[in-house]
Amino acid sequence: MGAVALRKAAEDLLQRPLPPSKHLARRRVVVALVVAVALADSWLGLGILSPLLRFLQPKTVSLGFPGGLVAFLCAAWLAVLVHELGHAIGGVISGWRVEAIAVWPFVVRIRPFRVQTYFRGASAEFGGFVRGVPPDARPRYADFLFNAGGIITNIVAWLIARDWALDHPHLLSGSLAAVFGFVNVWVAIGNAIPFELDSGGASDGRHILQLIRGRAAQGIGAVGRLAMFAQDGVRPRDWPQSLVEAAEAASPEDRCTGYAAMLLSGRYMDEGRIADAHTAMLECLKADPPSSVLKWHFIAGAAWFAARYERDAEAATGMLALLPDSFPGGDYVVERARAAVHAVNGEWSDALICATKARALVAKLGVKLAADDLEELDEIAAQAAAKPSRTGSVPAFARG
Repeated sequence: MGAVALRKAAEDLLQRPLPPSKHLARRRVVVALVVAVALADSWLGLGILSPLLRFLQPKTVSLGFPGGLVAFLCAAWLAVLVHELGHAIGGVISGWRVEAIAVWPFVVRIRPFRVQTYFRGASAEFGGFVRGVPPDARPRYADFLFNAGGIITNIVAWLIARDWALDHPHLLSGSLAAVFGFVNVWVAIGNAIPFELDSGGASDGRHILQLIRGRAAQGIGAVGRLAMFAQDGVRPRDWPQSLVEAAEAASPEDRCTGYAAMLLSGRYMDEGRIADAHTAMLECLKADPPSSVLKWHFIAGAAWFAARYERDAEAATGMLALLPDSFPGGDYVVERARAAVHAVNGEWSDALICATKARALVAKLGVKLAADDLEELDEIAAQAAAKPSRTGSVPAFARG
């Protein structure tokens, strides 16, 4: 009956429209206003923006088209690096334990007495993150330093670069400094705008605004950091307890309760708390996700749980049939669920094929797989190797 309830909740979730996002509307208004002011300034010849742009980026020797493009791309990467280092510095000052710093396409993992660097893959999104563990008891300024550290370092980098460009306007170094400083300004502005992310997290500006209002961003911040742990391959049972408790206390106002429940169900499964995992998965399907992509991920995760832990291949097959032919990051989670369905049906050849494809898809995505997921896939593969080869009829998945 538990898997049947999950399937019913998945069908209801698919039919339920996405809630309107006031933050998305605000972003669109801000972008529209900026574009309107820029166009009006250009067409009417008002000259309003010229002094501002010249203040942000002093006049220097032109780099030309090829040189300017290369300089801009390099400056953008360095500005993101400066931003993430600012988060790390702010975290260390306020007592955080920084464990990873990522700037596409590299991730540097910091361990006692050693530092590891690995390649995230070309398919990983452009940008960066800092993964850290906050102190159990921390004042509000600790969260402020961590969230505002990136913006502060971008502004400091702009001031230094602008000063160099003003002192060396006719040198190549002055032109490069002007481009670097200008990009840092826009990275700082982009991160300072309060908005929510489709993954359930939020921008630095959103966290800072919550702190200024006297409401610490415990729930939504914890969800975002737990997602970083999951994406970096950290086993759920090893996630910091303080972040888990904050995610459990996430409120509907944060609009991340569904994503929090999905992450927590993985934690409970890894700890063997199957009843709690079922409850969390059901809460995940009943929550309002901020995007269609997350909605599909919730259903795919529920299909995996129904097949692997509740041994109900029919309910899992029904949930997989609800999914579209393809969605971002969905190939792996669907193949993992398929492997579990085939294992329940005793179709071991198909189970082995799907488990192997799931592993290959993870490598293609350029992300790490948590140890518990690896163990699950390896267990299915080992069972398939030990069983007589029998290929059953392929369930009628919508994904072919």
